[in-house]
Amino acid sequence: MAKIGLDLRFWRSATAGLGRYSRNLLIELLKIDQENHYTAIITTADEAEFTLKAANLDLIVTNIPHYSLAEQWQLKTLLNRANFDLVHFANFNHPIGYRGRFVVTIHDLIMNIYPSGASQSSWVRRWAYRQTIRDCQRAQTIIAPSLSTKNDLISQFRFPPGKISVIAEGSEAAFRRHTETEQAAVRKKFGLPEQFLLFVSRWERYKGLPVLLAAYEQLLPRYPDLALVVTGTPSKQNPEVAACSVSV
Repeated sequence: MAKIGLDLRFWRSATAGLGRYSRNLLIELLKIDQENHYTAIITTADEAEFTLKAANLDLIVTNIPHYSLAEQWQLKTLLNRANFDLVHFANFNHPIGYRGRFVVTIHDLIMNIYPSGASQSSWVRRWAYRQTIRDCQRAQTIIAPSLSTKNDLISQFRFPPGKISVIAEGSEAAFRRHTETEQAAVRKKFGLPEQFLLFVSRWERYKGLPVLLAAYEQLLPRYPDLALVVTGTPSKQNPEVAACSVSV
């Protein structure tokens, strides 16, 4: 039996896609593996949403925040004390000084390709990000959710191709084709029109929202009954995206 630690400090739903990946990763692992022992590492902010229970599951709750010096020192100490056989970091950020065996998932290189906020204005943040990404090469395996991310790692950081496994991310049970009755209820609840384009994402420039808004403006004269429904909330790091959405 192997002792496997999972750094799932993005567990809470407020962290969007990273939280969804963290939750479903552990949920599915527990379904298929009752032999190995898992320890989920979450933060106090995640604790209220953590309801999983299993005979081969333990929980460590910590206040160590992401992208911090504490992550580099305190998390390394926590992992060393736990003496795991393997640790899976569900995102690229990990203690560079950790010398145990680990696997890491690198979802994308957005912070390098489309920097915004502190990752754009602070050279220290940019340096720290690149150092952390480069150190991921020490992992036993690097998981990338797409061939595009794998190619970015190879071209931008010279990752060895043989270390990268492309594992596409699946969809959870909530994402299914709903019945006509369910669809009608949602239309009524949100006052949705008969025909509409739907945008589901954070309001980030790299997500393509400004381009979508510009395209929608061009479509309106030809399709006046076509609506645009934008979900999500404005990003503090991209106020200009919110401004352009209001103008449409």
